[in-house]
This record gives sequence, structure tokens and C-alpha cells, in this order.
Amino acid sequence: EPLEVLRGRLEELDEELRKVLALTIRSATTGEVIVAKARARPTDKVASLREAVLQELGEECACVSLRFIFQLQVLDPRLSLAEAGLSNGDEVQLVQEPLRCLTASFDGTARLWSLGSGSSAAASRAPEAAAEGSGREALVARHDGPVLTA
Repeated sequence: EPLEVLRGRLEELDEELRKVLALTIRSATTGEVIVAKARARPTDKVASLREAVLQELGEECACVSLRFIFQLQVLDPRLSLAEAGLSNGDEVQLVQEPLRCLTASFDGTARLWSLGSGSSAAASRAPEAAAEGSGREALVARHDGPVLTA
């Protein structure tokens, strides 16, 4: 009898793995459909949606951070699609944020670089530079004056 219970549970799990979700990925800023039918399993991670976007947009979004939003919540990329509450036919909003890098040099120059263009977005003469833990904010301090935040 325990073997039959186990066999039944394995059949349920096998059926769950065969389910495929069809999701629409739309730009949160323009409303444009980016991927009409992204196919994924409920057990796939939210991060797997990035692959569908990269296949559609190619190199265009190689130097941007992709964040997915569902029902006004930014989805944690480590969650499975099922854990994030997504089901077949749902629509996910995509926010693209440019990737940037903060550098501080021995000569006292701090720069905020745009990784997409390779150009320096901002610069300051400052001996101290630090990024906040999530990487969303940076602070560059000078002993004699202005502070650059980004």
C-alpha cells in the first residue's frame, strides 16, 4: 500500500512537470509586447524569463538589468514561477535598468560608468566611494565639498 501511495505521488509530480506556462512579457514603460508567448514550466525560476527576453531582443539588452513585475510586485529571480504566483496566460511587465559600475582610483577620481556605452556617466574628485548593499545607490564623498550620489 505505501508503494501505491508513492507511485501515485510520482505520477502527480510527473504531470506537474509536464505542465507548460505560456506567459506574455510586456515592457513596463512602453506597453509593447516583447515576448508574446514565453514558454516555461511552473518549476522554472523567474530568472529563466531573462533568457526569453534575450532571445527576442538579442544584444540590445546585454548591458541592462532585467526586472520582472507581476501584480505590482518585483519578482525575486530565485523564486519558481509557481512560487511567484504565475499561471498560464499571465502577463509580466519588464523593467530594463542600465548596468553601471562605480570606480575609485588612487588619483582621487571616482567615476560612474555606463556599461552599455562604456562612457563615464559622472565623475568627481573624491577619495571615498561606496555602493549601498543592493547596488541601487552609490555615494562618493569629498572632504571639501559636494557629494555625488547616483
